[in-house]
Amino acid sequence: MESFRDFLDDLCLNTGIRFNLFEDNNELYHGLDSESSETIRCKLKAQNKELYIYLDKKNKDNIKLISYIIVDKYKEKYCIREKLMIDLLNGKEVGIDLIEKNLYFLQDGIIILLVNVDKNKNEALEIIKQSYLDQEVISFIYGDDIVICGAFDDIEEHARSIKEAIVSHVYCKVYVSLGNRSYDAVDIVNSYRFTKESMMLGKRFCSKDEIFYYDKMLFEKIVFNIDYSVKEELMSRFKDKFDVFDKEIINTIEEFANCGLNISDASRKLYVHRNTLIYRIEKIKKETGFDIRQFTDATVFIISFMIWKEKYRN
Repeated sequence: MESFRDFLDDLCLNTGIRFNLFEDNNELYHGLDSESSETIRCKLKAQNKELYIYLDKKNKDNIKLISYIIVDKYKEKYCIREKLMIDLLNGKEVGIDLIEKNLYFLQDGIIILLVNVDKNKNEALEIIKQSYLDQEVISFIYGDDIVICGAFDDIEEHARSIKEAIVSHVYCKVYVSLGNRSYDAVDIVNSYRFTKESMMLGKRFCSKDEIFYYDKMLFEKIVFNIDYSVKEELMSRFKDKFDVFDKEIINTIEEFANCGLNISDASRKLYVHRNTLIYRIEKIKKETGFDIRQFTDATVFIISFMIWKEKYRN
């Protein structure tokens, strides 16, 4: 923002036209000593922001030209940020001075969110931009996803509100993946790579929540990297059994695993009596020969279940 003010200083100095500039209700630049009846105001629109320029009536013939120059530079300020981020993600070298000048909020630590939608990507991006009009947040389309960068506090709350806003306006399938906090260019690239990987893992393994955290997806990563021949061996044993399980049993398996094999917690999540859950577990044991209340049986069973979801439920 300081570089933009420097530009406005130069504009005032070189044109001899003094003005004040406001972004929404915040003063961006003060070059006019006083506002009086001889002052005129003009409303500008740039990057979904409302800008107001005040200048002396004697300069009214120049207001269109001055306004055009300011809006063009204001748009460029935002485009530079997006271009810098894209260059970083593409592995290009970006000077530290450029990063410090344009991504100055990086020193507070930024978090990358990836948003993936099954349609209307541009419309979803516009909703995101509207949601962060008054904040230092960068959002742009990169590959198959929308990338959002900002110094968010409660990242989970932001992820859920973004997802809900897009679903309610665009009526599409939305996945969100969250990265770790980044403080420099290397952190940003690594965070994006991990966030992209967690998006892939979450979608492949049909995670119910549709909001993915890399640190919570190590199990999925392990299953994904199991040798192909081992996966085939497990599927030869389990696939036919999983194929005939109804939605109720599938949901039971998922919740029981998510609750750490705890019957009481899983029954509460499933809104069923403890005895009902035990009956379902016994049914699974009868069909497969594996008692998922036992750690060793549960480990083999759940890994096989994850492989089945990866291969046959996408």
